[in-house]
Amino acid sequence: MAQFIEQLRLWVEGLMLTLGYPGLTLVIVLENLFPPIPSTVIMPFAGFLVSQGQFSFVGVLLAGTLGSLISAMMLYYLGRWLDETLVHRAVSRYGRYIGVSEAGFERGMRLFDSYGPAMVFFGRFIGTVRSLISIPAGMRRMSLAIFLPLTV
Repeated sequence: MAQFIEQLRLWVEGLMLTLGYPGLTLVIVLENLFPPIPSTVIMPFAGFLVSQGQFSFVGVLLAGTLGSLISAMMLYYLGRWLDETLVHRAVSRYGRYIGVSEAGFERGMRLFDSYGPAMVFFGRFIGTVRSLISIPAGMRRMSLAIFLPLTV
């Protein structure tokens, strides 16, 4: 596993060095959509590149924000496309493999109904939740006028 993570780190760094800001945006999008990409490598390396004068702080801030926003919108629209009944059925069948129970899913959706905006905002600060919180926002058709500022 350590070798896999090291190879992933080298790939991420190479992409950022080769493509610059678009590479940073791309790896942020991929990191949010595919959790095996280590987020702890991306922004610290971007910060290192800022300290070396290869990237600017504002460029990193904008590219990182854009990458996060693109992936959040992709997951938001996935949530809009998904039918809650279908998701519930999938959770009942496969949830045990990813640690989600039917009761947990239902409780999460009820909580989202009550505290959706707060969950989107504070969820951005919690590892895997930062990506996945966009899906219930889409499923509940949260207004983009609310979702986007909370996401940014």
